[in-house]
Amino acid sequence: MAKAGESRLSFEYLNVKSGGVKNQVNLLNDNAKKAKDEINSHFGKPAILSSDSYHDLGGAFMHYRY
Repeated sequence: MAKAGESRLSFEYLNVKSGGVKNQVNLLNDNAKKAKDEINSHFGKPAILSSDSYHDLGGAFMHYRY
């Protein structure tokens, strides 16, 4: 932790592997696609659906506080 007036630089890494998360993400994507198809058929106008498929969640983060 930085004291008052000091700067801080931190790095973090996150990696999550979970079948439960994968199943929930895929279920949400399937339901969103069904909703998009319903909108298309009801209004006769194309609906745009933008979502990412599941992949092992993870990432690197850098924080700088001054």
